[in-house]
Amino acid sequence: MHSGSELVCVQLVKSICLPILLYAIEAVQPARSTLLMLDNILNRSDFRIFGCSNADDICFTRAMTNLACIEDIAHYRHLVFLRRFASSVPWASAIVHTLEF
Repeated sequence: MHSGSELVCVQLVKSICLPILLYAIEAVQPARSTLLMLDNILNRSDFRIFGCSNADDICFTRAMTNLACIEDIAHYRHLVFLRRFASSVPWASAIVHTLEF
């Protein structure tokens, strides 16, 4: 295997798999169990790419490759969605103000 192939695989996960896994997640608020299940998918891909099975090693490789937690990504995307919605519809700011916490 080639030395850069792991990083190429991580980039493919980020550019192809994450958009599919997170499709329209900003429009709904999934349950925490759903977010943990999606995060486990990323942990499994990390395990397959780097061959590490220890939870600390997986956390380290995800941090070094900038592969964030699904819960953080979903929360950020939801906030961006609400802000764009509030700016595009004049009366939506009252709704969005009550939804943000």
